[in-house]
Amino acid sequence: MFDYRDFLARLNMRGVRFDEKEYMFVALTTAGEDAGVAYGLVYDTEAFRRVVATDAEQEYLADVRDKADALLKQQQCAQLQEIIKEAVRAEIQAKATDIKEYKFSSQEIVNMLSALLADRSSEISEASVRDIVALIRELANLGGLSGSDGFESHFVQIHDPFTALCTACNREFDCYPTMDCVCPHCHQVYRWSNEDNRYYPQPAKL
Repeated sequence: MFDYRDFLARLNMRGVRFDEKEYMFVALTTAGEDAGVAYGLVYDTEAFRRVVATDAEQEYLADVRDKADALLKQQQCAQLQEIIKEAVRAEIQAKATDIKEYKFSSQEIVNMLSALLADRSSEISEASVRDIVALIRELANLGGLSGSDGFESHFVQIHDPFTALCTACNREFDCYPTMDCVCPHCHQVYRWSNEDNRYYPQPAKL
């Protein structure tokens, strides 16, 4: 996933140079480490060791965070961060599409996509959307979508209509089992009874 020599060669082809400390600093921040902590570990090791786990730690991190943010914005660090992120995304996708045994439920897919889209919302692109769709298609082909999340409970099953004969006007109309209905001709009301599995005509109001 992290290959210093590969990153060095790729950026050299672009005319971009970075040193070992810049590589370690960018790799740490790309992996999720706090920028101030990464800066202290790489560029200010002795001072960071003195304040870590003390009351002065937060003040120290606040002081060096501006330096860390400025370093991340430099051209060589920005491009290095981008290719490291690309390598991480490629590795995650390769591992995910190689899953054979684990069964994802539909809700887990929704959760993963929601987290991914939230993370990418500021820089989502057509290419990333294609990657997501390709991943879902691959999981479906592998049978990786399984399990019940109560999704079916959001739907009401509607049966096909059948022809009924109104007891009040003797005319035909369509009705649906399990649902109350009204004769469109004379407006006679029929109530469905789940216990008896049949309709009962309701008396006209006085």
